[in-house]
Amino acid sequence: KRMIRRHKKMILFGMKRGLCTLAAAAILGLQVFGSGGKEEETIPITISNAASIIGSLETKKPGTYTIVIEGESNNSHRDDFDGITENLRALPEGYFIHLDLAQVRTRWIDFSQLNNIECLVTLILPTTLELLNYPEGPNLSNSPGFVEGCKNLSNIFIPAGFPDTYRNVEFLLRGINTCPNLKFTVDPENQDLSTDETGSMLLSKDGATLYCWPSAAGSVTLPKTITKISRYAFEGNTSIT
Repeated sequence: KRMIRRHKKMILFGMKRGLCTLAAAAILGLQVFGSGGKEEETIPITISNAASIIGSLETKKPGTYTIVIEGESNNSHRDDFDGITENLRALPEGYFIHLDLAQVRTRWIDFSQLNNIECLVTLILPTTLELLNYPEGPNLSNSPGFVEGCKNLSNIFIPAGFPDTYRNVEFLLRGINTCPNLKFTVDPENQDLSTDETGSMLLSKDGATLYCWPSAAGSVTLPKTITKISRYAFEGNTSIT
């Protein structure tokens, strides 16, 4: 119950700042609509059956879907997550997915499992998430970034317990500048991370370190409060002049 309350608190925080998505509204029981005025459908599922249900989305009309996954995840569910992401990648144009993992009980996920999902619009990370894990395989340098290639991703919700350890920051930011419309909502109880007023910049809690700014384009000016820039802040960004 505490986890759910925290999840709702984080979403309400995003709503106040104008960053709340259709996914967040759906979780709070509000009436939501997809593109074209059509009612959006919310689909609650568990980790074990998520892949098959997502695979069946092609039998439905293209549109906006909020997928709420719940349950406990561990090493045995690695294949389940692979099936989930593979089926999301396979969806054709016209599908827009708000993926809510807040109620998935896990301390870690492989950072390379959520890349190249073009239908992904919103990603709400598990409230219990503490670290992004190494992917399986020997060559880490060739692994895609966390959300690399998710070109339509517009919001990531970061939970309270997710710390800014070097590994977390490195894995979270690799490839993130391939998402030009991305904004962040950070749980206000997070002790390490924050955002600017628009949610465009991911910052340290004190606002002094810029971790990334995916939507930066043209000629940019940094706030005077920023005194340190992460090595990944603009990596791969081809829009800055």
